[in-house]
Parts: sequence; structure tokens; C-alpha cells
Amino acid sequence: MSQIFVIDGIAFEGYDLGNLTIAEKVSTGAVRKQILGGKARHEKVREGDLKISLAGKIAPKEFGGLQNLNHLKIATKNSEPVFMTRGRFEPLGWFIVTNGDFRHRHIDVDGIGRLIDFTIELEETDRPAAGSGVFGAVQRFTSIVKDIVGGLPI
Repeated sequence: MSQIFVIDGIAFEGYDLGNLTIAEKVSTGAVRKQILGGKARHEKVREGDLKISLAGKIAPKEFGGLQNLNHLKIATKNSEPVFMTRGRFEPLGWFIVTNGDFRHRHIDVDGIGRLIDFTIELEETDRPAAGSGVFGAVQRFTSIVKDIVGGLPI
């Protein structure tokens, strides 16, 4: 199984994406305290931060995935927390998608690239309040339905 990460129910799989790269950045939650006449000490004031960056390519006409990227764009615009796991069994927790970069190449007549390079940056966050994501989930679902129906001749 080549499934690498699942973000809010969207599986990022190695065979669907070319050159998938993952970068993790961890920082401390300690502050530096200067001691008169001695070495500085560090005191933990909070838990450290975890930031993850995923980069890869999709070919939406051949393998799909455009609706999934649109789902993440909406979550990014609305600052909605998404749940992330590594593989199928290691939960990483709740994250905010802080930035998404999507570069279309070989644009077709629909204005969509035959190849899309993407970079998604996520930052760890607290669990969302109960019921806070219902409106956003409805918006994302509506967007996916629009994408599907929009591609059908009426």
C-alpha cells in the first residue's frame, strides 16, 4: 500500500502523485531566561509546534484529484482544522492548512493544467469546537458536487 498521508479524508497516495515529498519542522515551546552571571536557561511554557509541508504533482484529467485540492483550498480559505494521519494507523492530530500553492502546467481548453504541481503547508492546532466545522463541511461538499455536475453536459 502506498498511501502516505490522509488529510480530512483525502488520501495522498504515492502512485497518484509524482515526486511526493514531505517536510516536517518541529519547534520548541520553551523561552530563554537569562541568568545574571550564568548561562541562560530555558523554561517550557507550552508544547512545541509541528509544521508539515507536502509537495507533489497530480494529473487531474488522467488520475483525478482536482476535487481533493479544491476541498483543501476551501478549508484553507475558511481556516478550518483538518484531521491528518500518517499512513492508515498513525493519527497526527488536527492541523490548519496555512498555505497552498498550485501551479498548472500544459493548460487545456477548460483552463486546467494537465499537470498540477502543488505545495500544501499545515500547522498543528487545537481540536475544533463541537459543531464548528458543520458549515465548512457543507460548503466543501457543495463545491465537490459543483465540480462533478459542472463537468457533465446538461
